Amino acid sequence: MYMIACLITAKFVNKNFVYSCMLVAWLFNSFCYLFLAPSPVLDFIFHGHKYFPMTFAALLLVNVVDTGQLIPLFQAVLNILIVNGYPSDNASTYGIATALISSSLSLGGVMGPTVSGAMVDLFGFPWTTTITSVLSLAGFLMLSSFLVIMKSTNTPLSTEDDCVKGASYTPPPSLSSRLSLYFRRSTNSYFKVSNVQPSQSPG
Repeated sequence: MYMIACLITAKFVNKNFVYSCMLVAWLFNSFCYLFLAPSPVLDFIFHGHKYFPMTFAALLLVNVVDTGQLIPLFQAVLNILIVNGYPSDNASTYGIATALISSSLSLGGVMGPTVSGAMVDLFGFPWTTTITSVLSLAGFLMLSSFLVIMKSTNTPLSTEDDCVKGASYTPPPSLSSRLSLYFRRSTNSYFKVSNVQPSQSPG
């Protein structure tokens, strides 16, 4: 199921539905997490009863929908790097995107089991899945706010945006270019100061 979902998500990403997939995945997962235990907020429906088939189905859907969060992520980071001056079809640009995503996922892989295990011990599994649902909804709201801000300020997210296609748009220099320019200026200033001869006082 996960492999099939990856193929389907990749088709949407190729059609430039990058952030749409991520938004749908965040929102759908926040809904699915409520049915894992199920959540205590749904006691008016389930009255404290637990159903293994429902838990299995909810966990399966979460794993399938996770492709909507993970597959478009690389393309989103790559688009932002390119539109901010990094060269396209360049190994360094792909390396930066891969490093950013891999480091984030690795940190989550370490922190996730530790924090969630402590939360299960403190609050129990039903409330932990409820908190996870709230965090997933918060991720949806944060991504939505980010997209609204970028759109309202006419800041491009990819080279396919209208403001990039226009002739008036000039991509800013990349971070490496800015750092290189900063060090060149600092070095030149240092040597200029070092070459200044002390003035001789009138004797």
